[in-house]
Amino acid sequence: MKKVYYVLFKPTIMEQEQIQEQKKPKYSYIKEIGKIAAIYLLWILIHYLSAHLYVYWCTSSSLIGFILSPFLTPAPHCQALRWGINQGANQIVLMWSTAGTWLLMKIAIKED
Repeated sequence: MKKVYYVLFKPTIMEQEQIQEQKKPKYSYIKEIGKIAAIYLLWILIHYLSAHLYVYWCTSSSLIGFILSPFLTPAPHCQALRWGINQGANQIVLMWSTAGTWLLMKIAIKED
């Protein structure tokens, strides 16, 4: 038994191209979002670890830690940890700003 297919309309070339475009997987977007999320999580990790290690290694909560604080502040490892805290915080704020700007653009500019 033969199957009979009825064609209600024949799409134009432009419509065919649009249909083919819609059928393409959105994998590239997912891949890019994954890369961006990995960078964001890396900065969160750098900030988090730097903050906790700075408290542990550079600012002890004892009297001896208070006395050693002026000597540990300029130490290279404490400077590196401060850099991680500051840059991590800056990058997290910038990522939120970027995400907010992108979201506002998507809301404000409607694609037809």
